[in-house]
Amino acid sequence: MSTMKAAVLVGPRKIEIQDREIPSARPNEVLVNVKACGICSFERRLFTGEKSIGYPIVPGHEAAGVVVQAGDAVRRPLAPGTRVSLDLLNRCGECEFCRSGRGNLCKYMYRGKMNLLGGFGQYVAVPSEQVFEIGESVSFEEAALAEPTSCVIHSLNKAGARFAETMLVYGVGPMGMLHVIVGAAMGLEVGVVDPDPVRRETALSLGARYAVASGPDEELKPAVVDGFGAAPDIVIVTAPVAEAALSALALAGSASRIVLFGAFAKGAMLNTDPNKIHYSELQVMGSESRTPLDFHIAVRAISRGIVDVKPMVSKVVPLDQVEQAMLETPSQNTMRVVLSLDH
Repeated sequence: MSTMKAAVLVGPRKIEIQDREIPSARPNEVLVNVKACGICSFERRLFTGEKSIGYPIVPGHEAAGVVVQAGDAVRRPLAPGTRVSLDLLNRCGECEFCRSGRGNLCKYMYRGKMNLLGGFGQYVAVPSEQVFEIGESVSFEEAALAEPTSCVIHSLNKAGARFAETMLVYGVGPMGMLHVIVGAAMGLEVGVVDPDPVRRETALSLGARYAVASGPDEELKPAVVDGFGAAPDIVIVTAPVAEAALSALALAGSASRIVLFGAFAKGAMLNTDPNKIHYSELQVMGSESRTPLDFHIAVRAISRGIVDVKPMVSKVVPLDQVEQAMLETPSQNTMRVVLSLDH
């Protein structure tokens, strides 16, 4: 067989299932038969045209599958049939950020002749350093979620999270819920704020110690302090609205660390009192994507059962239903929709 099926984004809101040639692995690459790929908000933004990195493109960066062939220059024993999770955000390896271990900030990630994404295709050729072996007990759907898990690990590393600290997650959509799962696995005491009662209950079932409804800061603050016994050590803002970030600043206590994890609308602004940050010694930081080390830790944690991502897989759909899946609005009960490319 020399051709494969791939979902190709040819323009905003225009996705086609096409027959494409199966790529060949270069000497330093590994050809992988993709079995599963998650649909992330990044893919949805590409689909709607809110974000563009060029057309046509095969989206998909949360992928897992089996090795078909390793290039001649690949030193690791990646035999055909080896089960792997894939890091599909290629980096140049040459800019100052890549050279200093911060490849998540690569200056040329979506430029030049580097391969882009590709998880919505049945086969993809990937540099060997971006191929991570997974345990036999882990499903491909779970293994595909190593990528978002690695983003959460990066976020918690940015926050300097330590065992037995308190962490408030503001917004428990898919990435907020993953913060609950990973944070609890790390030994953090986790609380959540979210307007949705179903998602609050889900967060409690996945390791949160308490959950409160969104509301005015003057009502939220005593509820948060009551839940933890003090202001939180860490506040993670996954809700992509400026009001959530402002509320996080209001809920923070002295020396709290605040991570802005969600991507805000273009042009969003924060109007806040800088003295609150100054006198309380708040640390406010962003968290963008993940590094190869974060990915390595995520795969290890999932493979060894330290982090259980099974509850995150809400639905598995075949490749030919990708357009409907992209159009589907995330709901109370939807965490991650995963494409199966095995059909």
